[in-house]
Amino acid sequence: MFKPGTSGNPNGKPKGAKNKNTKELRGKIALILNNHIDEVEQDLKQLQPKDRLNILLQLMKFVIPQLKQVEIEQQEQEHNFRPIIIDFSNEKR
Repeated sequence: MFKPGTSGNPNGKPKGAKNKNTKELRGKIALILNNHIDEVEQDLKQLQPKDRLNILLQLMKFVIPQLKQVEIEQQEQEHNFRPIIIDFSNEKR
């Protein structure tokens, strides 16, 4: 049996690699849209603007990758910065 956190395939699936089924489904959806693009366009034109926008936003999920939230950690470091003081007054010192 495997230890927790390990598997029989140490190389595993590459990070970000798409599931085979997902890839096939996206391909089939793209094929349907490509084969029926004229009908899709006509159907979209018949919709109200807000409905058309909603459909287009839903379809975009299949074309544009979704952004994921990323946390950035900054390590605190001591910096040796010296402040620069600029005096814009006309007074002479």
